[in-house]
Amino acid sequence: MAAAATAIIGQKILPGVEREYQSWQEDLNTAAAYYPGLLGSEISPPTPLQPDWVVVYRFDSVAHLQAWINSAT
Repeated sequence: MAAAATAIIGQKILPGVEREYQSWQEDLNTAAAYYPGLLGSEISPPTPLQPDWVVVYRFDSVAHLQAWINSAT
């Protein structure tokens, strides 16, 4: 049985471009939805405890996650 796989990406965003970043990230997440095995993605803005933007991608297998990471998208 294949194990699910998760990628967690933290990114520092320059002050003043948060809206542009969030829009770009939402577009990227929409593109990810076309890849096999995507179970979900989420964007979390910075908090007092976590100063970076965090994006989480969940796939149904390591192979599907690797295909997404290695894609041109």
